[in-house]
Amino acid sequence: MTINELIIHGGEALQDAVTLPFLDAEVLLAHLLEKNRAYIIAHGSDIISIEQERQYNNLIGRRAAGEPMAYLTGHKEFYGIDFEVDEAVLVPRPETERLIDEAQKLITTRYGTSERVRILDIGTGSGAIGLTLAKILDKQAQVIATDISSDSLAVAYENMKRIGVDVELLHGSVYEPLPEGIAQFDLIISNPPYLTLTEAEGSTVQSVGLRYEPEHALVAQDDGFAIIADIIQGATQWLLPYGSLLLEIGSHHAPRITAAVADTLPEHAVTIIQDFGNEDRFAIITPKK
Repeated sequence: MTINELIIHGGEALQDAVTLPFLDAEVLLAHLLEKNRAYIIAHGSDIISIEQERQYNNLIGRRAAGEPMAYLTGHKEFYGIDFEVDEAVLVPRPETERLIDEAQKLITTRYGTSERVRILDIGTGSGAIGLTLAKILDKQAQVIATDISSDSLAVAYENMKRIGVDVELLHGSVYEPLPEGIAQFDLIISNPPYLTLTEAEGSTVQSVGLRYEPEHALVAQDDGFAIIADIIQGATQWLLPYGSLLLEIGSHHAPRITAAVADTLPEHAVTIIQDFGNEDRFAIITPKK
């Protein structure tokens, strides 16, 4: 088969499974051939070997079953940075970039562009949040990132080397791996697990993809609120009095977050921001004064 014929074949096989079947088919072939999309378009009449055709059909079959593109290609762009990903980490989502925007806004407003800030990224996974902040803030930020999974930290470490930043990666749950006596943080930021098991195992196109992602990065007890509650409670110890806490949250968590902050961080206020689908998705917790 030619490149064009394979893309048509792949796109047709994906039509009932994904939103952009022919784009996915094209990207997967470019990945397999280790070429960019411009090459694929320009060489549509090139003949593909039988072995390459077999490998391509395997990728198409996995994509049709719901496996995320990022796991098939091993890469996902986040905030303009190419991250390596595998099944050990959550696939970075475009909507999570809003946390980066809000963090930059808070830091610029309170600290300007030169005052040193300490940032803690909880549940770093691939490192998307912590490494991105380290990259864009450069020498202004000292970033520490924690994760309960050593496999996830291995991915974050590889991304750290590729991106060329210096972040301290610590193995453990939430605040657990932080050494005694270290300074508090100006900013604590996290995209923690916030789904229920039922949500993660749902039958929508989006939730089918979730089945391939690590459960520890998706699911939390107490209606998805358990880790969020731990982060808010621990902020009483680890967040500076004038510091801010930024969280990605479940769409039904806003009332509980507001109550938890009123109870444990009474000098802070909560602002809830919605995602692209107009669902409550981010909690911006900042000092009242």
